[in-house]
Amino acid sequence: MVYNNIMKKFSLEHFTWLIIAIIALLVGLLFPWYVASSVLPYITVLLVLSLSFWYTRQRKLYQEAHSHRIKLLNHIDNQSSRHKLINKVITHLPDGILLLDENKRISFISPALEKLIGYKNEEVAGLFADQILHLQETPGNQKLTEIMFANKRFPTEQTVANIVETRAKKEIIIEARCLLVHDPKEDEYSGLAMIRPKGKSD
Repeated sequence: MVYNNIMKKFSLEHFTWLIIAIIALLVGLLFPWYVASSVLPYITVLLVLSLSFWYTRQRKLYQEAHSHRIKLLNHIDNQSSRHKLINKVITHLPDGILLLDENKRISFISPALEKLIGYKNEEVAGLFADQILHLQETPGNQKLTEIMFANKRFPTEQTVANIVETRAKKEIIIEARCLLVHDPKEDEYSGLAMIRPKGKSD
């Protein structure tokens, strides 16, 4: 912090005159006057040139670091704003969101789905979806957890109707639009489903 303040307040001219004064004082103290008068100009020129190069380099490094810091802070602010916006959208979506990993374990459930099934995200994260939701097929429909990962080669959006059991042991018919999501960096697949209730099971 002290170094940064010095770099901001001191100019090259300030540094130059400061070094010249220090050199003149040291040479005057260490050498006789007739030696000092002949040697001092050369030493001063060399040191001033060296100092100029050093100061210019340090100033450039400081400016680059400062510029990088500003860009990084702006990037963090943008990312934070995006995350807040995404969280706001997810929080207020009327449809529930279910995210599963390749092992069909729950990675995330949205507030709307929490309200529907009676479980909190932190309670079910990492657990098998079938263990929590007790999914059952309805006529003409496959089980949600099966159809989500059925076609990794050509993933397409599909809609199914299933029966889920809530925490209160009530059975509800849900409609789920599901899609397989691929992360090419990690080469991992996740199952994403948008869920809404259709009615109570008979």
